[in-house]
Amino acid sequence: MFSNGNIAAICASTAAASQPIVDACDVSPLDTFGTPVTADDVAASLRCSTGKHYELDPAPTWLIKQCSDVLSPVIASMINCSFNISTFPACDKQAMVKPLLTKPSMDPFDSDVYLQVPGMLCCPLSPQHADVHCLFTVQQSAYRVRHSTETAVVDVLNEIFRAVDSRKVCALVLLDL
Repeated sequence: MFSNGNIAAICASTAAASQPIVDACDVSPLDTFGTPVTADDVAASLRCSTGKHYELDPAPTWLIKQCSDVLSPVIASMINCSFNISTFPACDKQAMVKPLLTKPSMDPFDSDVYLQVPGMLCCPLSPQHADVHCLFTVQQSAYRVRHSTETAVVDVLNEIFRAVDSRKVCALVLLDL
């Protein structure tokens, strides 16, 4: 488990490194993603969703599900608009993180006793929809059929082997894979 000390050590050891060069990547509009999301797609997704309510949501899940016949076309339109302009609304880029103690009896002021929770995909689109319309990058293993952590590791190893074979310098930093 990473503690604040581990993270501080990583930061200190990389402080003198130059900034990485990140190539720009154009995001294509909806027409390259396939067919637009329909109200039926959204309604089906809402029917399958759990009843859990996220605190930052403006309306409780039970209400959204109950009004899905009215809201599905609006939500579908919002999703398609987001794809068309290649932008995800800033108001939907918020998260609330609540650390959980490994055991209730542990000291809550000790940062090493909290559970590490992996990232989650919160999306009204199903993985099948994203797969059919090629919304995932080739490297993405999560939420894909016939992909797993093993395929992710194999992909990373392959990239390392290719870099070494090309006599390139290769560094691998894993925080949570």
